Amino acid sequence: MNTALLFIFTIFSLVSFGAILWGSDPHSADLSVRALFFGSMFFSFVGIFTLFGIWGSKLLGRPLEFKGALRRGFLFSALAISIIILETFSVLNIGNVLAVFLIVVALEMVAIYKK
Repeated sequence: MNTALLFIFTIFSLVSFGAILWGSDPHSADLSVRALFFGSMFFSFVGIFTLFGIWGSKLLGRPLEFKGALRRGFLFSALAISIIILETFSVLNIGNVLAVFLIVVALEMVAIYKK
C-alpha cells in the first residue's frame, strides 16, 4: 500500500517538475520559481530513490522496510540537491562534495545506530 502511494506521489512530483521546467527557465527566474524548481526536484528524487531502494532490495533478496528506504531516499535526495545547489552558486569542488557526502553518511550512521 505504501509503495503504491509513493509511486503516485512520485508521478505527481515528476509532472510538477516537468511543468516548472517547461514553463520557465530556472536560471533566469526569480527566487520563488527557483524554490519551486528545487522543491519539486527534491520530492521527485525522494520518490525515485525510495522506489529504487525498495525494488532493488527485493531483487537482491533482502527486503528493506519502507521507513528505512524512505530515510535513505531523503538522504540521497539531499545529497543530490546539495550538489546541484553548490553548482548553481558556482562553489562546487571536491572538498564541498566530500563535506556534504560525509554529513549524509554521518546522518545515516546515526539513524542506524539509534535503531
